[in-house]
Amino acid sequence: MKANADGLVRKQDTLHFDDAPTAGSNNPVTSGGIHASLAQKQDKLTFDSAPTAGSSNPVTSGGVNAALANKQNALTFDNAPVADSNNVVTSGGVYSALQGKQNTLTFDNEPTAGSSNPVTSSGIHAALAGKQNDLTQVPTVESLLETDYLFLERDGKIYKIRASAVIIPSGDTGDVVETESGDTLLTEDGQEILIDTGGDYSDAVTTESGEQLLTEGNEIINID
Repeated sequence: MKANADGLVRKQDTLHFDDAPTAGSNNPVTSGGIHASLAQKQDKLTFDSAPTAGSSNPVTSGGVNAALANKQNALTFDNAPVADSNNVVTSGGVYSALQGKQNTLTFDNEPTAGSSNPVTSSGIHAALAGKQNDLTQVPTVESLLETDYLFLERDGKIYKIRASAVIIPSGDTGDVVETESGDTLLTEDGQEILIDTGGDYSDAVTTESGEQLLTEGNEIINID
C-alpha cells in the first residue's frame, strides 16, 4: 500500500487545457488553440533597407529616412519671377513675364527698304563706309566743267543744275552780266543764270550788247 501511495505522489494531476492562450493562466494550451492563435499572427518580417519597386516588404526606418533625404521638400511657388528668390515660378507667372519681353529678333545684314528689322553692326558699318564723310573733309576743285552738276537749296528743297548754266568768267566768248551791286557773272549764250538780288525788288541786268532785263530775286533768266 505504501509503495502504491509513493507512486501516486510522483504522478501528474489531471491536466486542464486552455483552448486558446489565456492571460494569467498556467494551463497548457491545446494544439488547436495554439494553431488558431498563430494563424492570426504576423509571419516573420523581412525588411528592405531601402524602398524597392515591386516589393511588399516593410522598409527599415533608416532606409525611409535616407530615401526622403534625397527628395524635394514642399515647394513654395512665386507668382512672378522675383530677384534673389530661390523659389520656382508658376507657369502663369512665367507666361506673363515672357509676354513683356521682346520676341526673337531677326536682323538684316544690310539696310533694306521696307524692312522693320534691326540691322547688324557690321551691316551698318558697311553701309556707312560707302557714304560721304563729314563735308568738311570733301576735296575741292579749282574749276568747273560744263558737264559737272551743282546742287542748290530753295524753299526747303534740293535742286540739281548743270555747271554749264552758271560759268565763272574764263575768257570764253559769252555775255557779261552785271547787277546793280556791281557783281559780274558770265553765261554762255542762251544759257540760264541765277541772279541773287538780295531783296524782294527787281535788279537791272545789263549785257554787253546793252540789252537790259529785269529779274525777281533768286529767279532764273535767259541771256540771249
